[in-house]
Amino acid sequence: MADHTNGNGTNGNGANGNGKPKRPKPAIDKTTEPPSLKAATTKRIGTPQTNKNSLKNLEGHEWPKGVSGNPGGKPKRLSNAYAEWFELVNPDDPLHRTNVELVADAVGRAAREFGDVAAAREMRQATEGDRLALTSWQSEIVDALKQQLLTAAEVVTQLGLEQATPLLLAAGLPQPTALATPPELVPDADDEDNAQPE
Repeated sequence: MADHTNGNGTNGNGANGNGKPKRPKPAIDKTTEPPSLKAATTKRIGTPQTNKNSLKNLEGHEWPKGVSGNPGGKPKRLSNAYAEWFELVNPDDPLHRTNVELVADAVGRAAREFGDVAAAREMRQATEGDRLALTSWQSEIVDALKQQLLTAAEVVTQLGLEQATPLLLAAGLPQPTALATPPELVPDADDEDNAQPE
């Protein structure tokens, strides 16, 4: 017996392969709006934020405004354990060095003797901090500082101490300790004598 289906399991007249007609889809009544999801969920128990019994249980247990219920944050048990271990003197070391000194020695040797790039990166990051990712205009300022086309005072004056400090360090200049008054704002001695009261 030959198969007279059109490839999708039905023959051309709407019947499926076994000769039965396809079921019609149920008609959707577009005159009524379906109930909203919000309405369906609030009919049940309500969320803990809006349930009046939940809110009543919280009364008298709130922290005063501006006070944290967890001032120390999450306990840093592993970090604290590492810090304590680092400070211990290693009993097996003939030079009586602390564990942190031994770790630093091992990392330094790995970088020096074996060319371990990760060890070298760890040493640089521990001593110099994270590298500064400079934008193009910041790179131009660093280059100008290196070529002595700009002075540190000019950069601090224009950008402020906070923004200028990483750029000065990237240029290999010493870190400024205080914001110096720019020379153009320092009054001359002659100006003070001739100053007129306002």
